[in-house]
Amino acid sequence: MENETEQLSFAEVLAELLTAEDIPFKHLKRLSDLSDADVQTVQHQWVAAEDERRHAVTRHLADISEDDFVVDFSRFFGYCLQDTYPPVRIAALDGLWDADDLKIMAAIIALLQNDESHEVRAAAAAALSHYLMMAQWGELPDAIEPLLIKVLLEAYNHPDAVLATRRAALEALGVINTEQISQLLADAYESGSYEMQLSAVFAMGNSADPRWVTIVIDEMESPYEEMRAIAARSAGEIGSSDFSSSLTDLVLDEDEDVALNAIAALGKIGDAHALEILDDFLHDPDLEELHDAIDDAVSEAQMMSLDFDLDDIFGDDWQPPH
Repeated sequence: MENETEQLSFAEVLAELLTAEDIPFKHLKRLSDLSDADVQTVQHQWVAAEDERRHAVTRHLADISEDDFVVDFSRFFGYCLQDTYPPVRIAALDGLWDADDLKIMAAIIALLQNDESHEVRAAAAAALSHYLMMAQWGELPDAIEPLLIKVLLEAYNHPDAVLATRRAALEALGVINTEQISQLLADAYESGSYEMQLSAVFAMGNSADPRWVTIVIDEMESPYEEMRAIAARSAGEIGSSDFSSSLTDLVLDEDEDVALNAIAALGKIGDAHALEILDDFLHDPDLEELHDAIDDAVSEAQMMSLDFDLDDIFGDDWQPPH
């Protein structure tokens, strides 16, 4: 038997989402995979809703999209990029963290360059980081990478750019391993601004470049919890075994976020030593509250450390295909 949400028309579902006293969460997933007709219905009803309700619905959808890989709210979020209320635009940008539509990318670039809200511009810069990574992986046309680098550099260097926008642009650019971007990260780290240092260390992780190992290890001893957490996260992204000792110490950090980032980093490093460290922690009764996170990291480390001997499978004379 169809459930209540499936029995209602899309227009009825949207009306309840926008007007009911409490948001009916059971209806939210009906905003996934919108048809052209559904988009027209959204255009008709959305503008009549109150700002805060539009924001609440969009934020809930963005939160769902982080954990549910089946739903696809991209058409809805794409429409919300033109919403008149900045928090709605920001929530939509957050929800587009895995989008691959180039039309949506163009709309995000327009927000970064022209939006009246500095908060929206910062969120747009952050949203472009995924597109830049996809370009690096060869999943987008060749012209996209230089375009995004140009756009993000302009945002970073714009004389009117606020700190949040510059930080987001720097973090996004971290995936580009060129001397120009590496110098940008070094300059930001040496800028004297703690906030820029945070973003520089975050971007160093995004680069996965071992040149930053010494800085990241140093920052894992920072007196500031946020810096230690970011440094631990970057250690995992760089993936060097040189981090193992420092990460082992950080698992015991009094700040839970720091400890969780250190555990995840050991899982990403994934070598035999990291797996041994995680296994020891997994059997430590004093760390019981962290055992779920440690178990997840052990699983990732085990996957990373798999080393199949293809000669054992195919024989000594086997050669990889050319």
